[in-house]
Amino acid sequence: MLFRGYIQDIKLRIELFDSYFAEMLPELHSHFEALEIDTAFFLTDWFVTVFVKNIDFKIACRIWDNMILDGEIFAFRTGLAILSYFQSKFLKQCHFQIKEQLSNMRGLVDEHRLFAIIED
Repeated sequence: MLFRGYIQDIKLRIELFDSYFAEMLPELHSHFEALEIDTAFFLTDWFVTVFVKNIDFKIACRIWDNMILDGEIFAFRTGLAILSYFQSKFLKQCHFQIKEQLSNMRGLVDEHRLFAIIED
């Protein structure tokens, strides 16, 4: 389980993810900051539900399988891959559009393309 309900654990993971986000996708990270989209908004939901609430169930099951094999780091890699997957689209969108998409990506993610990004 990623979180056991400890606020400190959640905050630590959000800070860690945010530092990777800024390093790996600096343009998108800056765009999110400019639009005041806090990483905690989407990341907490993704991690607490292990993506099942936000992405197609088939893809979520594959994410779960990989998390069992690779551990918690796979959730970080998946989150960054999702942001990378939508980066060009997000850079053209406003605050509301991005938040809406981050909350519900069902039917919008190609499994093979996402996992190619994760493995890269």
